[in-house]
Amino acid sequence: MSEGLSLSAGPKVAVAEYHAAHGRFPATNVDVDIEDSIQGQFVTDVRVIPGGVIQVTYGGAEANEAIAGKALTLHAVIDEDTGELSWSCDAPDIARKHIPASCVFSDVGR
Repeated sequence: MSEGLSLSAGPKVAVAEYHAAHGRFPATNVDVDIEDSIQGQFVTDVRVIPGGVIQVTYGGAEANEAIAGKALTLHAVIDEDTGELSWSCDAPDIARKHIPASCVFSDVGR
């Protein structure tokens, strides 16, 4: 699971920069000049989807069956008072025991 969070680091920066420059969130990887598909050993895809969301899909020959074919989403959250951007995780189909402690959950996306 931690590989997905690592691979999402670049897209998180790109989404934040896009929001700062345009006042809205990008809808796709193309909007933020990220190659079409980011993959890893246990991750089949990392992509920007509408609403300031980054979707990490797990899979591949070596992926644990508990996470294979399932997705973790990272939701950009803007603090209304400070304007600060933070990230919230959502992974309704993945048991929390498989998700790194660094992944902060909220009601966003649920």
